[in-house]
Amino acid sequence: MDSIEPTASVYFRRFDSWNDAVSEAGFIPHKERPEGGEQRIPPSELLDEIETVADEVGGRPTTEDMLEYGTYSITPYVRRFGSWNNALEQAGFSPFTGTTEDLFTRDELLAEIQRVAQQVDRPPTTEQMNELGKYSTSPYQQLFGSWVEALGEAGYEPTTHQLRRYEP
Repeated sequence: MDSIEPTASVYFRRFDSWNDAVSEAGFIPHKERPEGGEQRIPPSELLDEIETVADEVGGRPTTEDMLEYGTYSITPYVRRFGSWNNALEQAGFSPFTGTTEDLFTRDELLAEIQRVAQQVDRPPTTEQMNELGKYSTSPYQQLFGSWVEALGEAGYEPTTHQLRRYEP
């Protein structure tokens, strides 16, 4: 019968720390952090990095933006500030709320309607938007209430066919 190797979580449940488990096994642990955890990166440097990445991406950075453009992983932000949203707030940005507006700004969505409209030389249909647009029609419907309302906000008169399909 094969033996099963314990995972790290087993050690963390049975000992106060990984270093305690290593010591108990008779080995010399790596240098331990001072009480309260050593913070190697100053908070001002972390917040400055959020600003730098925000400049790079043109707005409030996501965790993905930080991983792609930032100097540090998300871990020091979470350790220092408790969460990514807390770090954003400390840097002067509004936190993410999980809404459509977190993913796309109203202006980005409207500009994309205008781009596709120029491409097809008319107000785009939902099918054209789903095929040619950067975003599906779902965020438009969530933010504006319907595709017809989104077209109106972008400055277009919906076609008769689009109006027939519209139920306010």
